[in-house]
Amino acid sequence: MEQHDRPAFDVTKVEAKLKNVKTLSDLTGHCGVIQEMIKSTVERIISFPIREGLEALVTLWRMISVSAAYVPE
Repeated sequence: MEQHDRPAFDVTKVEAKLKNVKTLSDLTGHCGVIQEMIKSTVERIISFPIREGLEALVTLWRMISVSAAYVPE
């Protein structure tokens, strides 16, 4: 499954946390279920373009390294 095809957060983890909700704070507070969902989603959004950009830079670097190592006869 590709990165963009899967949920932005771990559904199993969220379901497990929801079973333990006893107060509104457990749901919306610091380290609450919603906070964890938002955190995971934001981290995924932020990391995705960076990863693609890094892959492009690595590819470019390899192309430059290969062409720099090439010495025509």
